[in-house]
Amino acid sequence: MSLQFGEYLKQELNNLDWKLLEIGVAWVRRSGVRHIFNDLAAFLERGGEIKCIVGVDFEHTTLEGVQDLMLLKEHGKFILYVYHNEASSVFHPKCYLFSNNEYAKLIVGSNNFVEAGLYTNIEASLEITEQSSDPAIVEAKKSFEFWCDTTNNLAFELDEPFFNALVENGYLKSETDLKSFLSSYRGSSTSNESPTATQNRLFGRKNYSAPRVSRQSDSVENIEEVFSEASNQDSDENVNSAEEQAPTGTTPSLRGRNLYMRVRKAHESRLTQTQIPKRLLQDMFFEDLNEIISGHDGEVHRVSVAHARGAINTMKLEVPEMRDFEDPVMEFRHTDDGLIYNVYDSSTLQGQRIRRILDEGLSSSPPTTFSTLPSDLSRATLWRFI
Repeated sequence: MSLQFGEYLKQELNNLDWKLLEIGVAWVRRSGVRHIFNDLAAFLERGGEIKCIVGVDFEHTTLEGVQDLMLLKEHGKFILYVYHNEASSVFHPKCYLFSNNEYAKLIVGSNNFVEAGLYTNIEASLEITEQSSDPAIVEAKKSFEFWCDTTNNLAFELDEPFFNALVENGYLKSETDLKSFLSSYRGSSTSNESPTATQNRLFGRKNYSAPRVSRQSDSVENIEEVFSEASNQDSDENVNSAEEQAPTGTTPSLRGRNLYMRVRKAHESRLTQTQIPKRLLQDMFFEDLNEIISGHDGEVHRVSVAHARGAINTMKLEVPEMRDFEDPVMEFRHTDDGLIYNVYDSSTLQGQRIRRILDEGLSSSPPTTFSTLPSDLSRATLWRFI
């Protein structure tokens, strides 16, 4: 598209052929809505309909952006839905669908409904214009219907009471707070702020996982050799074992709930291996565990219990994705397929979310985040159940 995307949307909104606009985006902010509000209102006033679905992941949709969209109800038939999955699945589409009874124009790209996505970022989009019966248009319609399905508690039609609940429970930040929040995390990943970690959960949960990938027998043998070799190392070489200090109290048994961890790499020569401390292995969460599944690519990784001086010491995990991470953090969740993990560097948005959960647990009373080295948290393994 040669036009800025915001100007392109205005052009289509003023095309008298279109009767319905459906929007599905991850983020919306006043910075974006303000540019196009009048064109959206004019589209409604001449009899058009708008259906909009927005996400609230990472607290990047602002309360002002949602408030501005809600004002469109005064100008015609406008329906606004909010979609969020309390599991780790992120609502991430950027889709715009203009249609009438005969034709439709589908635009799919990287443009969120924010000023940067509409005007200042380098974004990319692809459009197709086809008859309404075209398979691509039919499938797009089905996607919008799925996102608006309120029967599974992942999507809610937005009204004033639910808007207030979103604000009260930390799903929506003001644009001022969001700007301050983003600025603080560019230089730090250790804030105690966690707007959604302990407040009321308003949405449902649905776990998604990639298909399991079968390994060739020789690959399995290679992995077992790695674990076998590692288990023969003296435990004093492991960063989590010799200096482990168990906190007071008992780690709760929370099978089926999420586990968040800041993990340590086992050794400079084993950048993809980490260990579950002995203290944490007492929890039922890891009972009868012999493999974990990557939430990134569906790969299955065997686990091995390491012994030191004749006793169980740690469980060793192979996590290839963290090879180049400076400060890896992980999320584990039980599903029907098995124990799924996701791993991120703490400097990323996903990693910052996990660090906030862990840091909040450290500051709570009593603490709900546990540590292997309370005297030196910079070197410690941290974990918390939610």
